[in-house]
Parts: sequence; C-alpha cells; structure tokens
Amino acid sequence: MDLFKNSPPLTGDLALLIMNTQKQPTLIGLDLGGTQLKSFIRSFEGTEDTAEISWPNKNKSTILNQLVQVIEPHLDSDSTPCIGIAVPGFLSADRLKVIRLSNLPQLNGVELIEELKSSLDASREVHWILDTDTNAGLWAESQLGPGESYDRVFYVSLGTGLGGAMVIDGQIVRNANHTVGQIAHIPIGKNRLGAESLLSAKGLLSRVSEGIPPPISTPLELFHLANEDSEQGQHAQKIFDDFGRDLGELLGILGNLFSPEIFILGGGLSRAFEHFQSTCQNECNSFLRSDLEEKIEIVRSRYDGFSGARGAALLSSH
Repeated sequence: MDLFKNSPPLTGDLALLIMNTQKQPTLIGLDLGGTQLKSFIRSFEGTEDTAEISWPNKNKSTILNQLVQVIEPHLDSDSTPCIGIAVPGFLSADRLKVIRLSNLPQLNGVELIEELKSSLDASREVHWILDTDTNAGLWAESQLGPGESYDRVFYVSLGTGLGGAMVIDGQIVRNANHTVGQIAHIPIGKNRLGAESLLSAKGLLSRVSEGIPPPISTPLELFHLANEDSEQGQHAQKIFDDFGRDLGELLGILGNLFSPEIFILGGGLSRAFEHFQSTCQNECNSFLRSDLEEKIEIVRSRYDGFSGARGAALLSSH
C-alpha cells in the first residue's frame, strides 16, 4: 500500500490515498450490476463524479458500448488513466476473463479488458484491472470507510444478489475465482434456504404479504413504508426485523468461520440498515462462539451503492 500513503490534501476521499506526483492519473471505476452500471471518476485535476446508468438492454454488445461511452471522454488527458472494472461473479486466475456472472450472463466467457481495448484508441496507454464487485466494495470500505482502522474486515453486499469479501492485514482474501467463497449458498433461516434467496432484493420482496396495499414492487417502496406510523408501516418493519434475523444468522456463521473484527454492509439494501440493525446484531451475537460474542461490530458502508465503483478506481491505481 506504499503507493497510497502520505498523500497531499487533494479533492475527495480517494485522493487522500494517492502519492504526490506532478500530475495525478485519471481514475475510472466501473461497477457492473445486474440492473445498472455505476461509475466513479476522479479526474487528473482532482474533481470527482459519480453516475448511475440503467442498462438499455442487456446483451453483450450494448454492455460493452455503454462501458466505452463512459470511458472514452476521459482518455484525452495527458496522464495515463487507470481503469478498474468490478463485476458480480467469478474470474479466471489471471483476472482477464469472466468465468460466470449470475446477474450478467451475457458476459460469461468474455475477456472483458481485451474487448474494451479493441474498441478504444489502441495508441493510448491505459492501466487496467478487473476484479469482483465485492472485492472492490471491500477495498473502498476497508481503506477509506469504517474498516480503515481494522486488520480483519468482512464486507457483505446486499443487492440484486448477495456476496462477501474479506481483507486481512491489507490483503484481499482470494480463494476460488478471486472470491472469499460462495456465501450466497450458505443455508439459513427456519427452512434452511440459500442465503441469497432470503437476503437479496428479490428475497426481501418475497417476504411482502398481501396485507400491505398498494403492492410493493421495489425495496425502496418498502423502506419508505417502514418509516410510516401506520399498520402497514408496522408490518413493513416486521419484514425488516425478520430480514435482520436471517442476516444476523449468516453473519454469525461467517464470524465463527473467519473471525473478522467488523462486518460492513454495502449494496442497495444496506440503505435500510436502521430498520434491521438491532435484530441483525442481536442474532449475530447469539450465533457467535463465546470468545467472539459481542465483539464483532456490524456497520453500514460509507459509500452505499458506490463502494464498488470507488473501490474499482482505487484498485486500478494500486
């Protein structure tokens, strides 16, 4: 991490980890989600920008074209741009090829960086890196967020899917296909279902009964309803209580396996953290072995849905 220490006071949090050079590189982080692309861009002048772009349709060509449209305008600077791409799934050992993306299967088997290089100005020098979205989110939150003062950090992404990643002493844990492991398939809950079926956006919405009018079709609608002082609001809060208990069970299992000092929850569903924080922490403590009980803090990510994009940018310059 020497590259990022003792940085000058430039604009934005990310700049705090970059060394003093004559010209800062343009950093581009792209987080490819199941429903949209999120970008984080820090120009060589130090300005920062984030954006969310819904996929117009999800085929390989459209996805690649959208990535090129985001990247291309930032290749005009004199500095060498650093581009990090985060994807939701498994990568080859050399991190050049996508193996499998459950929520973006159109990219399965694609050598993503090579495909992008062929669509951009080949004469431009660019530093590329490809990693998983959970590793990228972890990196942002462990280096710039609530995990920065801990040696053992476990990051859990709650969104379209469910994923996890861990850093120990400044190193990302890479087991199979550059992941810490497939936490999505750990059985939890009274029916011992795979964790992702209960803790993803789809899993959260599957808990909504017909007793909440009007029909709830997005997690955001459920968030807003839980804030209401009404019978429906109480019902929505109960859904989050049950969600928190199931999440707490999963974190208790992971805590016993990996002994992190802190769990950081990211992804879109983490925005509702206040609604399930208490039941989640209590359930987690009840599952932890005695030497860990009440010693692992559970917190919300600092950068919410942009942890992956910001982390990808940061990894690209590492």
